Amino acid sequence: MSMKKLAISAAVAAVTTVSAAAQAEMFWSDNSASYLMGNDYKLPLSGDDVNGAPDTSESRYVLTFEHASGHSWGDVFFFADRSQSKDGSEESEIYSELGARISSGVVMSDKLAFGPVTDVLLAGQLEMGSASNGGKVNNQLLGLGFDFKVPGFDYFQLNTYYRFNGDSAYREFNPADYSFERRDVKNNFQLTPVWGTSFNIGSARFVWDGFADITTDADVDDVAEQKGYVHIQTQLKWDAGKLLMNQEKKLYLGVEYEYWSDKFGVEDGSDSDYWAGGKNDTTESNIQLLVKYHL
Repeated sequence: MSMKKLAISAAVAAVTTVSAAAQAEMFWSDNSASYLMGNDYKLPLSGDDVNGAPDTSESRYVLTFEHASGHSWGDVFFFADRSQSKDGSEESEIYSELGARISSGVVMSDKLAFGPVTDVLLAGQLEMGSASNGGKVNNQLLGLGFDFKVPGFDYFQLNTYYRFNGDSAYREFNPADYSFERRDVKNNFQLTPVWGTSFNIGSARFVWDGFADITTDADVDDVAEQKGYVHIQTQLKWDAGKLLMNQEKKLYLGVEYEYWSDKFGVEDGSDSDYWAGGKNDTTESNIQLLVKYHL
């Protein structure tokens, strides 16, 4: 790792682990475990063939652990996914993100607020992952976050990042021997809105929340391009614990909808490396069944 990348990693790590060194008050904390199941996960780098054409869709289940907490200095969010194919293959992935945001109130006498903005924060994030086919992710993000007061929402955030992409973020397929070569992905930008709200229909309570990652294009080894994408994950959940356990905000049943254009930066409709004359099908639109339990 170069000194430049080492310095970047250290800076982002400092943001995302500031809570360990700070003797600060925790306002709230939440931990949860989820099970999801869907049938249209796009796999742009899959080499499986069906009737002579590349099969880029798969049924999967996903186990997710999440942590979120609010502190006097800012907030923390972490999640880890373990996904596994349901189609009999050995394909699996582990992916996690750790993000932290430091409030402007830490270095000022009060939070920086104006108009609908209630706070401006220094935001950092680490992206880490590995797949059974050899793929790896190791990226660092650094930027500014904004908290908004929006009528009808419990919270609404807008985070802006500069992405320091690791050299394992993109893998170029070599059809000669079905291997992958690591490529250097240049840095790019990302915009991430995050939202959540709750509402009642009769005596039933529901929660709608989610996020969207919107990235710009990124050069790959100065000879190719990783396409910018829009990645949306949103959940609509019924508070089933209120009826089944006489406990609110514990057990949720619902659906997660995931939309991902040009997944993994592989342009939808571009020439396929797997199928001569074929085109990549890389826009994911996937509805997943969801069970979520707050610990």
